[in-house]
Amino acid sequence: MSIKKILITLLGILTIAMGVYSMVTPIETYMSIGYIVGVSMIFEAIGSMNLYFEYKKYTDITGWYLVNAILSLIFGIIIILSLATQVMVDIAIAYIVAAWIIMLGIFRINIAVKLKKIYNTVNIVGKNWWLVLLLGILMILFGILSLINPTALMVAIGILMGLIIIIIGISILTYASLW
Repeated sequence: MSIKKILITLLGILTIAMGVYSMVTPIETYMSIGYIVGVSMIFEAIGSMNLYFEYKKYTDITGWYLVNAILSLIFGIIIILSLATQVMVDIAIAYIVAAWIIMLGIFRINIAVKLKKIYNTVNIVGKNWWLVLLLGILMILFGILSLINPTALMVAIGILMGLIIIIIGISILTYASLW
């Protein structure tokens, strides 16, 4: 067995272990989102500054592009350095996602009504319109529950993040088996 295969296999096992840990501690996993947003803002700012100075050589790019990059850098640093700001970002994301889930539920109900009309007209398409309606109602209920108690949504997102990390670990192990 080559060193590369051993290292990739170890990376896959560690990634799966991290995913399991994330699923066992979903709130802690979710509460890292604010930090991730801050780091992403810093990376975006550095990339934008780089693009600004590169494009400035060839075109008449506006200075507002640089101002945007500097503001992204400042806000990213503030988020990373301030735990309170990270928590505010985490909570804001939970409420935004809850509102988004409610909107998706409303759209599903609208689609179900249209599918029902189609089914009443053309007895082939739209046969399972009631499943779309049920999904829309459940999404609205979950969204309202998430607005009332955002912790439920945080747990769900944390578990989902853990599951995604486990899937990534499995794909790394699959990659290791190719060597």
